[in-house]
Amino acid sequence: MKIYGIALAPRGQKEKSVFDFQRAASSRDILKKGSNELYDGLLRALGDENETAKDVWVEFELKGKRYVLSATTNAEGVTRRALKEKDCDGKTEVVAREKRVNEELFRLAGCDLRELAQNCFASADGFKEFVKKGSARSFADLDGLLRAADEGEKVFAGLKERHGQALERARRMADADIPFSAKENIEKLFAAVKANLAEREERASELEKLKRNMFGQKAAGALAAEYASDSAKLEKLLENKDYIDLKRGQLAAYDEACELVARMRRLDAEKQALEALKEKRQALKGEIDWQDGEFASITEQLVSKQAQADSLIAKKSRMEIAIDEQKKAEELKRRNNELTESMGKLNVQLDRLETKKVNLKNNLADVEQSIAEIRQSMESFNIPEQSIGELMENVRAEVKITEIRAQTDRLQTEIAARESDIADKELTISGQTKQLNSLMALDSTVAPLKAKDAIVSVIDAKIDKLTLINDSLKEKLNNFRRALEDNGFQEMRLEQSSESISTVLVRKQFAKEEEFKRQVLLAGREEPDNISVMSALPAQLDDPEIERLKSDLANRTMDRQEAMRASAMLKGAMGEISRHIAVNNAEIESLRQEKSNINRKYLELVAQNQAESTQQYLKSLETNGATRYLLGIQEDVVKNETELRALKRDLEQKKGRLTELTTRLNYLSDNRRSVSDEGGLEVIMQTNEQIKHELADIGDRLSLSYKQHKTILDTIDQLDNKRLRIQELIIETLQKIRANEREIVAAGEKAEEFAGGETEERLAELEGELEEVESERNMLFDSKENLSRQVFDKRVELRCLEIDCDVKEKALEESRRSLSEMLKSSDRNEEWIRAIADLSDEDIEATRRGVKNFDYLFEKLTERTDTEKRALELLPREKEIPRAAERAAHLERRLANLDAKAAELEEKLDYELNVFVNTGALKVSLAQAANEAEILGGLTEAFNETKVASAIIYDKVKSVVAYADSLLKIMSEGRLGVSFENELVFSDSEQNAIELAGIENTDRLLIYLSLLLAQPAHNGERGNWLIVDERIVCNRLKLNKALSLLEVEYAAV
Repeated sequence: MKIYGIALAPRGQKEKSVFDFQRAASSRDILKKGSNELYDGLLRALGDENETAKDVWVEFELKGKRYVLSATTNAEGVTRRALKEKDCDGKTEVVAREKRVNEELFRLAGCDLRELAQNCFASADGFKEFVKKGSARSFADLDGLLRAADEGEKVFAGLKERHGQALERARRMADADIPFSAKENIEKLFAAVKANLAEREERASELEKLKRNMFGQKAAGALAAEYASDSAKLEKLLENKDYIDLKRGQLAAYDEACELVARMRRLDAEKQALEALKEKRQALKGEIDWQDGEFASITEQLVSKQAQADSLIAKKSRMEIAIDEQKKAEELKRRNNELTESMGKLNVQLDRLETKKVNLKNNLADVEQSIAEIRQSMESFNIPEQSIGELMENVRAEVKITEIRAQTDRLQTEIAARESDIADKELTISGQTKQLNSLMALDSTVAPLKAKDAIVSVIDAKIDKLTLINDSLKEKLNNFRRALEDNGFQEMRLEQSSESISTVLVRKQFAKEEEFKRQVLLAGREEPDNISVMSALPAQLDDPEIERLKSDLANRTMDRQEAMRASAMLKGAMGEISRHIAVNNAEIESLRQEKSNINRKYLELVAQNQAESTQQYLKSLETNGATRYLLGIQEDVVKNETELRALKRDLEQKKGRLTELTTRLNYLSDNRRSVSDEGGLEVIMQTNEQIKHELADIGDRLSLSYKQHKTILDTIDQLDNKRLRIQELIIETLQKIRANEREIVAAGEKAEEFAGGETEERLAELEGELEEVESERNMLFDSKENLSRQVFDKRVELRCLEIDCDVKEKALEESRRSLSEMLKSSDRNEEWIRAIADLSDEDIEATRRGVKNFDYLFEKLTERTDTEKRALELLPREKEIPRAAERAAHLERRLANLDAKAAELEEKLDYELNVFVNTGALKVSLAQAANEAEILGGLTEAFNETKVASAIIYDKVKSVVAYADSLLKIMSEGRLGVSFENELVFSDSEQNAIELAGIENTDRLLIYLSLLLAQPAHNGERGNWLIVDERIVCNRLKLNKALSLLEVEYAAV
């Protein structure tokens, strides 16, 4: 058996903690916490009754197939267990549920898997007991084997001891002295006793004849006197016979009338009982009609309450949707507030950049003004008309003019190229701007559909959840339907059984009634004047078999009522489940409709925008890259604008350079003139030196001003770039705010549509109303159940009353017919019967007693006189024996002497017989002792085989320990070893014996685990996993390293 994983969850919660079983080489560490809960959960899944364990799901492999075993507790506290088979695709099929899970597991594994799990759990208590004792008996399987071997040896030792005792007892009895009694003495005593007995019989017979003669003489005289007395009494009694015959005739007439009166009175009583029964039946019908009306009213109220509950549930669902929408709107408002704050910060930064740009522009204006002043001073600079280097200057001017003209041509060519690039850039920027504006407008339209996939995934999750709930409810409904069918079959069986029992009961009662009638007729024929016989006959109607049939019929009726009650409860539960399924189906249909609406709107939007950029944007929207796509387009626009500004700035610089070159060229052309001899050389040199210093100062100031101008322009460009990026962020934030506002408005509209405001209070009210409706519905359902039971009981009672009424009506008709026939046969009328009924009971009773006494005395006296007369006739007339009394006394004395002698002889004979018999008994005891010794010797030889069995058991234990030794050597890399010689022996790498107490705790745990893993397999099944108790203190890293060397899996983090 192999375990892949165990999942635990607190009862009533869905969040699971999953524990995987892995090899030590592929896991990080052994499970430190939760192993005890893991083991408790495993035992609970395997059938252990543990009320504190969590819900558990175990995935394992057994006989090449993969299974999932679960044990969960529902809200009512009922534990549900299921065993499912898992195929290669991950699909599961239920194999067994509830009580059949243990049976199926035992059938699959051939053993109790709980015992298998105990051999794969290293418990702290077991490890502590092993460390304390160091014995193999710390393990249950090994302890059972060793106890079996010890029991065999104990039985063999007991038999051996008993065999020795039997031999010793036989030897002692063989050596003892045995008393002897001769057979001749016994025969002589027996002959004397026989002679004495014959003489006693002779004397007793003679004595009996004497006594009989004496008694016959006395009895004849007494009997003659009694006969004379009784004959006189009989003659005196016969003198009153005529008077008694007259009274007997009167009593017969009275008895005849009394029987008719009694029948008439019973008829009146039956009439009254029948009227009372009919009144009770009518009252019961009225109650049943009233209860039927109540039942219909309760059913209507239940339907109404059910409809009200459905409506409240639908409103509650809509209210929950509205609350979700409100929460979504509040979250969007919170995001908008954050975005507004961020946009405010961006506006502040933008204002700062604008202020800085204005300051830089003012500084630029100052620098440009300074440059203009320097240029103006250069223009107003007076150059002397004549210079000593004028000739050289003219030559240089010619060269410079040629060079400047070449530069001017090159600059004009570059300016034309830059103007062409600027036109292309402006055209590109215009197209990208239009594309960006169209995409921004599309983005504002698509914004509500951006969350399409998330909304659709949420809808799909809800649909899947409701589908799973419906599947579970359908499974439950099918279970209830099967239970209802079983109840229906049970009702049919009970009904058929009741009908068969009723048929048998009717037949038995009919047969008993026929037997009763036959007995009545026979009793009336045999003793027509004996009323006591007639009154005793009704008791014979009671029969144990009829009572048993009535009891069985009542039991069947009660069982049928219980079955009908259970069927009604199942139908109610099925209706409730069907209602839940219908509500869930409606919710699923609404979710699917909403999902189709979202997809339809999205497809319509796609169909309306067929431009390439729009299609590319929609594709990016499907892959959650729409914002990145817009930012890319914005980045291209900003980059092109920056390049355009750079091109314009370069064009302006080139134009300025061209202007400067043109001005310089004009200046050189205008100032170029021929050399003159006017003025002195010294003045010219001084003038040139002064001009040189002035020009150097102007050049320095102009160079510094141009540097400041360029720095300011670069700073302004950087500020423009920052300002454009901040404006882009502001625009994007504003778009998000607007999209959120649209979603907020949509959520508010949806919440208003579903709830209409004050959702929390309304939801609380709906929950309260729903609880009240459910409570009322439950009360109505209970009332309906109680009323249904009462109506059924009363209908059964009504049916019984109707049967009783029919029976009593038939009995009343029969009594009327019988009374009419009796009146006709006796030629009497009702008035005569009622007149007879007015006679005094005391007089009739006294007359009856007198007649009865006369008959009794007459019968007795007649019988006695006849008996005495026959006795006198039959009594023999013997002769009187003379001196009979003296002879009888002599015979009695002789008999007494003979009795005394017989006692003496019998005492001697008993003694001799006892000696003779005891001698035989001692011989028998000796033979029995020898036989017992022989039997015990055979048993000792037979049980000697148990010693062999004990040796085999010890060899089995040694093989288990040898396997544990191989596992231990693998885990400890040869450092430790274990063997078995009547007890466990521990050794080190050099085979030296060591004490368990001197071994480090982790090594002791390795020894314990090796013995635990080496336990015998249960019916060929062995657990290929290990769970270590979290309370065991050891070096976990060392233990993990040791277990990584074995082919065993265990719970790992």
